[in-house]
Amino acid sequence: MPLNYTQNITLDPSFEAAYVAKANAYRLLMVYFEKPIDILPRVINSVIEALEVNPDSAEARSSLGLAYAFSWRWQDAWNMLNEAHDRNPNLALTQLGFALYYTGLGDKEGVHRSLANAIRLDPLNIEIADWGHWSLAMLGEIQEAIVWSENKIRLHPKVGIIYSGASVSATMSGDYERAITLAKKGIELDTSSFPLLALAQAYGFAGKLEQIRPLLIEAEKHSGYTCPYESAIVYNLLGDVDKTFELLNDAVDYRSNCLVFILNDSRLYSLRNDVRFTSILTRVGLDQTSIKKYTH
Repeated sequence: MPLNYTQNITLDPSFEAAYVAKANAYRLLMVYFEKPIDILPRVINSVIEALEVNPDSAEARSSLGLAYAFSWRWQDAWNMLNEAHDRNPNLALTQLGFALYYTGLGDKEGVHRSLANAIRLDPLNIEIADWGHWSLAMLGEIQEAIVWSENKIRLHPKVGIIYSGASVSATMSGDYERAITLAKKGIELDTSSFPLLALAQAYGFAGKLEQIRPLLIEAEKHSGYTCPYESAIVYNLLGDVDKTFELLNDAVDYRSNCLVFILNDSRLYSLRNDVRFTSILTRVGLDQTSIKKYTH
């Protein structure tokens, strides 16, 4: 995908929008398809190139601020998102970045405010549709997350990631039948590994543990990137706590974006009194000492 933008840049090295588009493309690869730690430097480099063309670019800063939020580089995210907002307060991805920042820190008011702004600015944006749901669900706003996902499914009926995400909030609400149905629809529409893990989680929380292993095996054979964080949740359902922490530490090493949610993710509540969980919070910058230093 980014190669097309590189060709445009070759034709016109002063074409700022191509650099920003390349940064956005790499950010999508980082979040959905590749190991984040490998791709984040490419996002940063693309933004640097855009800023060399236009040092005042709000769009470039917005893209990088959102990437930093996904990468739980909290202070960098806050600074870059505010720089973007100061230059142009009407960028929806900036507001999504703020929503993720506030989600990580557990600030519900900030999440609601930022998501309302994001939707107002770009009501059909698929990234906002996906991650807005996660922000609500991971802060325990389950019914709001369900309503959000139902609305977004109506707007984007062929986007599998929205169904897979919606299955998680349905699981968290205890509506396991709906969660399984949504997860299966996600698998129909999306060939990545996450829909398989979402279905495994739905079965696990429903007490159908015998259904999990085949899905785990299929997900782990997947040729693309498999998020260790979501796999960890499945292993925790199987009672394999050591494997769960092994995968969570892999997620930290990979800078997996799902770690944005770890502080308040109810799927991991059973681990909260384990010293290993406290260690991971510290590594992700979500221990209470660190949080007190952040602006929110």
